[in-house]
Parts: sequence; C-alpha cells; structure tokens
Amino acid sequence: LRQRLRQPRAALPAENLRPWMKLLVDGFQALGVDVGVSEPTNGNYRGHVQTGGTANPYVGYMINDWIGFQGQIHALFQEPDNDHRGHTREGETTTLLGATVGPRIAIPLGELAELYGTAQAGYFTGLSGRVRNSGGGFTGGAGIDVPVTDNLSLGIFGRWNVAYIEPRPTDLGPEQKSSQRYADDIEWVTAGAS
Repeated sequence: LRQRLRQPRAALPAENLRPWMKLLVDGFQALGVDVGVSEPTNGNYRGHVQTGGTANPYVGYMINDWIGFQGQIHALFQEPDNDHRGHTREGETTTLLGATVGPRIAIPLGELAELYGTAQAGYFTGLSGRVRNSGGGFTGGAGIDVPVTDNLSLGIFGRWNVAYIEPRPTDLGPEQKSSQRYADDIEWVTAGAS
C-alpha cells in the first residue's frame, strides 16, 4: 500500500528559490508499508531460524517521477528452528527491528504501473530469540506499484537484506551441517505486498 501526497506547487514563489530548492518544492512525498514473508538465506542463520514475517512502513520523497529518497522501518520475526539441541533461547521467536535510508529510482510504465528499485543502509537490532545484538546493515530490492487512484497504489516487492550481527550460539555443534555450524552475519530475503 502506497499513499502519494503531492505538495502544492504554489506554496513558494519559484523566482525566490535556488535551483535545488525548486526540485524539492516540485517533488512529492510517498508513504506506505511492505508486508510479507521473511526467509533466512545464509546457512548459519537458517540453522537458527525458519520462515517468518515482516511489516516495513516507509516514507519517501521523490524529487521528480524518477529519483528520490526512502526511509524505512524494518520489523520482522523468524520462527525458531526447534531442533531441540538444548541451546539458550532455542524455542524463542527471533525478532529484529531496523531503520534504513537510501535512494529510490522509479521507472514509470505509463499510466499502468511504476517499477522501482531501492538500496538502503542503516542499523538493525535483535530484540529476542537467537539475535540479541546490534549492528549496521543493508537492504536492496525492487517492486512494482499499480495505481488504484491518483493518490493510492498497490504492488509487490522483494528485498535482500544483511545485518552485520551474528546469531547465538556461534557454534551449533558437530552434529549440525557444516554450512550451518559456525556463526556468520545474518542474511534474509523479504517478499510480499505493498
């Protein structure tokens, strides 16, 4: 779900503005939310958690129809692996919270849709389960929005995410698959509706 809010163009006299300020006055804001599934992708994180869900509200400012900026809050959970190995917090759901910001590039496909891509950097923190530490991170992906009205769009999205934090314990033991045994930065993909 994406709400597009146009600024009134007559708010400031254009002759009193510097060129970069004219771009900001002529732009528009967007706000919305991405809701979907969250799937761990690297071996060690997959050894700790399984499929979960995500809800990521965002706000953006498009300088024009093609270039803008987007800030996003990432709230996600991953179900526990339930392998019953006796590790601390093994049965707890892992939850993460993060905030990122970065450019948004849009390609209008006429009046039918808008294809977009974004790459954002920010900070993530583990709130429960196997991830209890914090660190920097990155998210990147694309989506397509289809206008329902002049100010409302629905669409789909997909993102690849990494946070430079490790799940605990850092060694899952010799009985674990070798690709899942030792800790590494967590990676996951998210996909769903926006």
